[in-house]
Amino acid sequence: MNNRPVNIVLRAAEPEDRRRARKEQWAVGWKDAPERHHRWPEADADWQARRYFREVVAEVDGVIAGRIGLQAYRQPSAEPIDLCVRPDYRRLGLAQQLTLECERE
Repeated sequence: MNNRPVNIVLRAAEPEDRRRARKEQWAVGWKDAPERHHRWPEADADWQARRYFREVVAEVDGVIAGRIGLQAYRQPSAEPIDLCVRPDYRRLGLAQQLTLECERE
């Protein structure tokens, strides 16, 4: 990215964000993952409704540039999982902002 100011928005992921967030997740890591890993089941609505899983995305100028999951198996404790930031959007502090957003949850 160039050095121009960016508009960063942190928000809870919406159902329509799933595909975009997964694309971003695979873009940053395991390039040759076994096919079975591309089909892991998503956290279903019931799981999310009980607040066992939350996903927070970071949008930069309308692009999902980062995401983090938050699992709460033993509430009130929760564990951040799968933090990733697209390579082109690194060095903007997104990972830190996403982590702090999880702490606020």
